[in-house]
Amino acid sequence: MNNTIKSKINPDITLNYLVTEKENLYFDRKSAGKSPKEIAKFIAGFANAEGGILALGIGDNGELEGFEQYPKHYDEYNSIAFSLFKVQPLLKFENIEIKNINNRLDKILLIHIEPSIYEIVRTTDDSVYMRQGDKTPKLTEDQINVLKQDKIETPFEDTPVTTTSIDDIDLDMVRIYQEKTNAIGKEPLEVLRKRKFLVKQNEKEYLTIAGTLLFAEDPTIDFPSTKLKVTKFEGLKPETGERLNVVKEETFCLPLYKQIQEVNKFIASQLKDFITLTSEGDFKKVPEYPPFAWIEGVTNAVTHRNYAMKGDYIKVLIFDDRMEIISPGNLPGNITLENIKKQRHSRNPKIATTLSILGLVREYNEGVPRIFEEMKNFYLDDPMYSIEENAYVKLILRNNYIIRNRRKTENLSKFVLNEIWEKLSSLDKTILMLISDYGQIGTKTIINTVGRARSTVISSLNKLTEYDIIEDISTSINDPKKIYKLKIH
Repeated sequence: MNNTIKSKINPDITLNYLVTEKENLYFDRKSAGKSPKEIAKFIAGFANAEGGILALGIGDNGELEGFEQYPKHYDEYNSIAFSLFKVQPLLKFENIEIKNINNRLDKILLIHIEPSIYEIVRTTDDSVYMRQGDKTPKLTEDQINVLKQDKIETPFEDTPVTTTSIDDIDLDMVRIYQEKTNAIGKEPLEVLRKRKFLVKQNEKEYLTIAGTLLFAEDPTIDFPSTKLKVTKFEGLKPETGERLNVVKEETFCLPLYKQIQEVNKFIASQLKDFITLTSEGDFKKVPEYPPFAWIEGVTNAVTHRNYAMKGDYIKVLIFDDRMEIISPGNLPGNITLENIKKQRHSRNPKIATTLSILGLVREYNEGVPRIFEEMKNFYLDDPMYSIEENAYVKLILRNNYIIRNRRKTENLSKFVLNEIWEKLSSLDKTILMLISDYGQIGTKTIINTVGRARSTVISSLNKLTEYDIIEDISTSINDPKKIYKLKIH
């Protein structure tokens, strides 16, 4: 496929992309045999969602049909915006010359559709369509009413932040964006101006709200509630005072892309891989949660939270038995707790589109259904979404804390001879479970975790070593920082 043929409006759209890319939230292809009235509903669907590109003259199977068989439709498509909509969508038409499936010179038509920020785009029969994944369903009256309300929220992203300046921009973040949009070599500020992240007002330039959240070095200077805090607790609930059980806490004040990346790294460092003894006598490492589930949960929270709510920030709470991701704002648009696996709508389309370009936000409505699928594959409970106080969306991911501990005890008791198992103290068994969890673990970590005196822990380790249950794998016999693992016979 000739990739020198590409869109002049969006150079990322090559002929190969148009033919092979899966249809998704931002892209669809249609045969030129479709009537203009049929095409209108797809244009309206993109306009009412997050915008996109409609490629006409390409079959669903990717065949370059062109307009050879339907020359009349080419002119009708080009005038479609003036005849088939009550509210005119913002469209750009682009003709691309190709050789069709009969190897004759022909053309396809790209319609670049901007999201309609202030109004719902209706067709002349008063129907409202909205792009959802790779489908464009007609909305019900209830869904239209929700969309009306959401259109009031949408311009928020494009509002200039008059307390910002060019000096606030994270140029490294702009460089990352340039790499993803094939804009390397262009002047960084010009890239932001072209995408309307940097706008002029009263002869001064300011970042918009979306520009601030995505490209300011520290967005919390202007929007303190955009920080994200991760807290890990020891136990099943938060404690206070003398019983305070916070193990680790970190707050992230970064542009959204970097925030998501760094938060995910930190969460990964706080989760355990559990070692399970198989029936064959081998040890298998199993993550505490499927990584996709919590990574997607964090990404969705950052992408779709209500940034107009300035009183609170996103929280990730990690307990022994669960992880909670709490995001300010109700569910966006026509999303409900009942249809969350099937529907998709973005409260912040510009942020969502940018994070999608940067490779973080998933298309085709893949994210939430896959969270359910991944949890099921790990034999874990379904993720639980809830709306708290009509102001927060909470996602709870549960691990098999109780089952895991029971299975660990059962596995370890099978691994150790019965007469020896009966001789072990509760501390011995706790240390044995720790070593099983970590695979291998140092003396200092064991002491800090079990909260017992060093001499007591060393005595227990010596007993387990003498019973030939664990072994010291330190490089030196006199190494004070001894490392232990289970001994496989």
